[in-house]
Amino acid sequence: MNQWAVSGERWARGPRRMGACRGFLPVSSSVLPGLLAIALAGCPATGGGDVPPSGHDSDTSAPASSFLDGPEGIRVVGDRVFVTSTCAALDDATGTMTYGPGYLSALAPETLEETGRVDVPWLNPQTLVVIDGQPERGGETGAPAPEVDGAGDGQGGSEDGFLLAVVCSGRLESDRNGRMLAATPGGILLVRPETLAVVGQTEIPIGTPGSLGGFPGTAVFDPAGNALLAGSGIGPYVYRVSLAPPSVADTFTVHPESETNDLVVPALAGGILYVSSQRTGLLYRLDPASGIPVADPLDITKTDAYEGPIDIAVTGDTLYVLATISSRVAAVDLATGQVTWPFSAGSAPNRLLFHEGMLYAVNSLDNNLTRYDPATGQRTSPFAPLPVGTNPWEIAAAGTTGYITGYLDDTVYAVSLDDGAILRTSR
Repeated sequence: MNQWAVSGERWARGPRRMGACRGFLPVSSSVLPGLLAIALAGCPATGGGDVPPSGHDSDTSAPASSFLDGPEGIRVVGDRVFVTSTCAALDDATGTMTYGPGYLSALAPETLEETGRVDVPWLNPQTLVVIDGQPERGGETGAPAPEVDGAGDGQGGSEDGFLLAVVCSGRLESDRNGRMLAATPGGILLVRPETLAVVGQTEIPIGTPGSLGGFPGTAVFDPAGNALLAGSGIGPYVYRVSLAPPSVADTFTVHPESETNDLVVPALAGGILYVSSQRTGLLYRLDPASGIPVADPLDITKTDAYEGPIDIAVTGDTLYVLATISSRVAAVDLATGQVTWPFSAGSAPNRLLFHEGMLYAVNSLDNNLTRYDPATGQRTSPFAPLPVGTNPWEIAAAGTTGYITGYLDDTVYAVSLDDGAILRTSR
């Protein structure tokens, strides 16, 4: 998200901002010795050169001003859309990313106008997690509303049982060996969505000097343990954050390769914590309370080439892992552990969403989505083409509408999940 070493640098159009990245991909020593390549999930979007995607004309006019600034995380809760702004900018003198104070915005879905805002105490708010007793990424359902000390209503949580967790990653810097290290702490902020009141927070420290600790990214709620499980974007660690009161209760080491950068993504299914690793290309199966392995890891790469697992979606009996380098999607049968690769996404896919029977991959460099129907095997790509230079980051959905953050153009797009048409924007 802050530094890069990619073959063929791609630069952002418009604002002085490099395409954001969720974490870092180790590159084969035969390609780039000693360097780490940025997760292309955030590399600047070029849209395939100067040719706009199908359905859009080139527009060189200056865009209208936006209340968003480097938007990344997005979720729909109740009657509002919630978006994080990272306030990232490219420092021309150093060639690195800098961050201003980030914030959480509440938007009216029918207009995408901002209706409220919460400032966050740490840099780089990337991810939003809905805490509702029914985790988004396939965890146990039917759990009670989460308990959070100081929430003020006796049961914890908000009046309707929901809370929003804003996961702030912090800022990175590189050491003399080219490794990316956390330069500032990250943290988790708990917010009531209906009032935007902050009900709890905790810091995730950077660890000892030279270590790969800190920089939390993708997270999932574990209702059985009343905790958040947040994966690191630079090391093989998952942070178990208790919610009562908010605090880092434990740190799980996913694998022993702790001297080189990694990006790990947690997901819950059937009471098991699944964690993908970019470094090893494996899917680890752990106990969510202790971090102890409960089964051997699964190989989720189809070839010996580096593939870059970057996101996970769970559909019930199947877990899907999205790879940003190969663009492949691995499907893991949760009953048997069998791995197949049913479809591929577009260029530099960044996020994967399962919604109402369909899978949607966000293609950051193609400025569109890939839609896949697991029941029929039908793949539609490109789907929902966005303007050149959008660099779509993440998608949330409600009913037949998808909401996509455009990192480089500071815009939220509402698109039809029936035909992919753009319905409205936040500008």
